[in-house]
Amino acid sequence: MPTENTPRRDFLRFAGTGIAVAALANAAPDSAGAFDVRNHGAKGDGKTIDTAAINKAIDAAAAAMAY
Repeated sequence: MPTENTPRRDFLRFAGTGIAVAALANAAPDSAGAFDVRNHGAKGDGKTIDTAAINKAIDAAAAAMAY
């Protein structure tokens, strides 16, 4: 079964990313009061898979909240 890019699939993908970014923005402070996934290697160009960078930012936020 071929995978199609449907508007619903795109919405769910971007909504999940938006939720993750919003959670990181409220997790723990960097210099601007939020974690920036770009500081952890995310490109944010819409082509590169930034999952590893997002996970690094989540780990950093979790470590900062442990203190």
